Amino acid sequence: MISSILIFAFVLIALANQKAAATLFGRLRPWLTSTFDWFLVLSVDAITLFCLALILLPVCKVRIGGPDATPDYSYADWIAMMFAAGIGIGLLFFGVMEPVYFNFAEGGNAVPLGIDKAVPGNEYAGVVGTIHHWGLEG
Repeated sequence: MISSILIFAFVLIALANQKAAATLFGRLRPWLTSTFDWFLVLSVDAITLFCLALILLPVCKVRIGGPDATPDYSYADWIAMMFAAGIGIGLLFFGVMEPVYFNFAEGGNAVPLGIDKAVPGNEYAGVVGTIHHWGLEG
């Protein structure tokens, strides 16, 4: 209930002060993406390693629902639900769009998120970002 009230109040304040909100968010996004990009990458990597550890450690033998519990859905059903939930569109659309966007948007040497392609190694930023978003971590 508290989260709902806070979100509703935040949306109302942003709608009431659209110019101020646009200015704030226009400055906030570039600052966040340039200051905390390392945090996003490390946290996604840490979560991926945690999930891999859960698979490999003995805790993976624990059956949710008790020792006699059976799954409600088959593996084929789960795969179908994952694609229906957005993995399919992500892989088919964003998996191609993202490297193109990073490498060719805004023309010249500047690409989104302030990556300067003139710096050696940065020409691969689109592919690296795509692998990070849609590879094992995805």
